[in-house]
Amino acid sequence: MTQQSGTIATCATYTVQSGDSLSLIAMKAYGDATKWQWIYDYNKKVIGNNPDLIQPGQDLFIPHSDPITQYENYTVQTGDTLQSIAERAYCDAKFWDGIWLANQRVIGLNPDNVQPGQVLFIPYRPGTVSGDMH
Repeated sequence: MTQQSGTIATCATYTVQSGDSLSLIAMKAYGDATKWQWIYDYNKKVIGNNPDLIQPGQDLFIPHSDPITQYENYTVQTGDTLQSIAERAYCDAKFWDGIWLANQRVIGLNPDNVQPGQVLFIPYRPGTVSGDMH
């Protein structure tokens, strides 16, 4: 769980309160109300087709403040490690080895050989079928 500048932790479950909106939750979690779409995209199965209809008592997962999309390619940036990439993709650094295994042709046999500019495929989090962490 990562505590951000707001009052709601990221990489954690948040229970919707009366008066909440996705914009308000995003403001509390990220300090930026415009990032409500991240929360909605991650919780569509819970919220449904209308992001304006969240209900008190619903449990929403609040994704990382700088998420990496699963089942897509990611270009390694300066300072990235497999652990930091896994933290951003899965909210858990311990799943770094799944990224390494999926990208050994790019990274090689040494998992510490991640270089800026490498394009890595980010698989779904181990133990899930479609990246759903619920």
